Amino acid sequence: MIEGCFCKGLVGEAKKLFSSCLFEDVLINKAMLTGYVEIRDLESLWKLFTGMTELDVASWTSTIHCFTRAGKMEKAQELFDEMPTKDIIAWTVLIRGYLQNNKIKEARKLFDEMPHRDTVSWNSMVDGYVKIGRLEEAFELFKKMPKRNVVSWNTILQGYAQDHDMLKARIFFNKIPNKDRTTWNIMICGYQNDESLDLYTQMLQNGIKPDQVTFTGLISVC
Repeated sequence: MIEGCFCKGLVGEAKKLFSSCLFEDVLINKAMLTGYVEIRDLESLWKLFTGMTELDVASWTSTIHCFTRAGKMEKAQELFDEMPTKDIIAWTVLIRGYLQNNKIKEARKLFDEMPHRDTVSWNSMVDGYVKIGRLEEAFELFKKMPKRNVVSWNTILQGYAQDHDMLKARIFFNKIPNKDRTTWNIMICGYQNDESLDLYTQMLQNGIKPDQVTFTGLISVC
């Protein structure tokens, strides 16, 4: 019920439900923390977090996430350092926080310190380099990835397209083992010429349904 209140914007109702609880419940606390993160209510989140007697990894991670969204990276790092147990999600949340706050150096340092990495953490770091135009470093990381998914491939492809290097983009595109709608859209929007129309035809032949992004890319050709 608390999650539903937050989804509908009924924050006051959510607080009333929470206050009516006769005892502390971990799941209810998690629901409130998640809600405060979504509405970026740092003050209420911190008050709840510091008053909780049972703190699990998810509670710590939600609180760190809220601080990263508020741009308070020093506090986020401080909390992360205090965490008794850290999982991959916690590491990745802090890395993304640094990336979103334009602190690529700090993000990479943390990434390199991770005891274990999954595809999401790798993709986050690769995307961070792409977003600031450091494609060579992004590609070096991409080549080191033990496992890649379509997001990994699309991130590098987007880097070539935003760099207006459609020759490299096309070569890379041809190597992608499993292309999704985003893959095709990156190419269609990247070319902005007759090649976009040819790709659109191929996209349909491959059974991929176009969306608004596809048509926006095609309109720019006309």
